[in-house]
Amino acid sequence: MNEKVVVHVRMRPINDDEQKKENSSPIYNSNLHNGISVFEPDKKLIQFKKGSDDKSLYFDSLIPKNSEQYEVFDTTAKPVVDVIIIVYIYLIIILLECTKWI
Repeated sequence: MNEKVVVHVRMRPINDDEQKKENSSPIYNSNLHNGISVFEPDKKLIQFKKGSDDKSLYFDSLIPKNSEQYEVFDTTAKPVVDVIIIVYIYLIIILLECTKWI
């Protein structure tokens, strides 16, 4: 079986306080519960550091902060819904074919 978890990251707009602190770098640093999170969109990487614990999370796609909700749906959920609909149609066809044998 070919199973894969697909991770999408949707950026939110930077608020006024963050704009005062941030530079124009694409790397975002923030203090997250006394830890540090580093977001590097070009590398598709988010790092969380707290004390000696380091976690790195890689994601598959980045959804821009100015995206509309339908664009988020098209990127994240539509491929899954399309597969579900195709499987449902095939199941109906199979059930109809099986009833011919009864």
